[in-house]
Amino acid sequence: MNFNSFQQLIARLLLISLFLQSCGGGFDNNPLIPTGEEQVASIQTTTQAILPRADIQPLTGQVLTAEGGHAVTFYKEAGELKANVAMDVPEGFSKTYEGVEVLLEQGAELSDLPRLSEQAQQRRIYLQPAQGNQPAKVVIYKGVGLMGGGSSEDEGEEEGTYQLVVESGEKEAEEIEQEKEKLQIIRHTKRGVAEAHYHYNLWREDFLKLQPLTSVRIQPEKVPMQELMKLFEIKEGEFLEKQVKEVLEDADGIIPEPEPEPFNKRHKIYGQFIICEQTLPADDGGYPGNLPDFKKRTRVGFNGDGLLYQNNSILDSSEQALWALNPKGKMCIFFRDRHPDIPSQVHHTFFFKTSGIGKPVACSGIIRVCKGKIVSIDNDSGRYQPSVTQLLLAAKYLFNKGILDPTISVNDVVRDKSFTLKEMLIFAHSLDLT
Repeated sequence: MNFNSFQQLIARLLLISLFLQSCGGGFDNNPLIPTGEEQVASIQTTTQAILPRADIQPLTGQVLTAEGGHAVTFYKEAGELKANVAMDVPEGFSKTYEGVEVLLEQGAELSDLPRLSEQAQQRRIYLQPAQGNQPAKVVIYKGVGLMGGGSSEDEGEEEGTYQLVVESGEKEAEEIEQEKEKLQIIRHTKRGVAEAHYHYNLWREDFLKLQPLTSVRIQPEKVPMQELMKLFEIKEGEFLEKQVKEVLEDADGIIPEPEPEPFNKRHKIYGQFIICEQTLPADDGGYPGNLPDFKKRTRVGFNGDGLLYQNNSILDSSEQALWALNPKGKMCIFFRDRHPDIPSQVHHTFFFKTSGIGKPVACSGIIRVCKGKIVSIDNDSGRYQPSVTQLLLAAKYLFNKGILDPTISVNDVVRDKSFTLKEMLIFAHSLDLT
């Protein structure tokens, strides 16, 4: 072999080694699909440029759940994956996106998505709302390498919190730091304060359109006398009329007149309830207890037998608990002794939320439940500060579900006033919100 041939051989080997290095399996060959405005121009924006067309079929015609509880319907159009999104907003409100572009993190596996639970789907699918001139997008992340103390279907994973799965000697220290930085990007995307307030403003626009609470009048003639006589086994109608008069004679000091517009924007009339938003809406996403499945774990059921159920068992505890009732009549109760794994900081806003911010409620406070029956309930909630009127209407709703104990104490913490079951029903039936 002469000298020139040897040089040529070395040159070829160098070229081959450079080529192999560029084809290596480093983390940067699996980029995240960015969602920031400044990054959009640098990425491929068509689904097929990111994933082969054949792999799109598992999502075609599927309805899955994105983070925040939004329903995402996938379909194929001109060979590309598109989506229609129905946002999770209170009953009576509506917000939809149609023909939304779908972006995939390179390497994302789609065939398993339809088989995952809703909570697991929410950890993979993210809605980037429209902002300014930028249209809405749906981003699907891959599940490999992102864990929350369990499998991708672990219902108890804390939203937006991940740990790296790295085998010993698998990655160099610099590559591990790069992965950590990119995980922080995901965490910020899923839990960013700006995103949270964007979602909050979406449903607040509809909330402000609801009928304002301008007055609360007491009308004794609305009290169902025959119904109460039968309920409390009262034989003399005149005796009950006297009781009603005695209960309502101090109504002006008990039922406050609502503040006039524009000062009272927190309270709105919604069906049979008065609903209110938080006093100072804030992103509660940073609290360890604000888990994505908090509502599911604390939801209670009314099975028609006069008892409260949670996770298929009758509620029974000697402890007090947090409770909240949403505008749809759905109720959640958090007992510390039933959920010892949840961190200590828990607030009423964790039950019904979007992007970490609590939605309006019909009422919230502290509750006690014994053998499936509510024995005491109040409106002690610093986040929502519901009025006594809200408490009475919520208690009447729960009475109609048959889950109030006859000896129940309904307590207004604002005026330190307690109502018996009979007093609560008299007040609640006499309220006129029109």
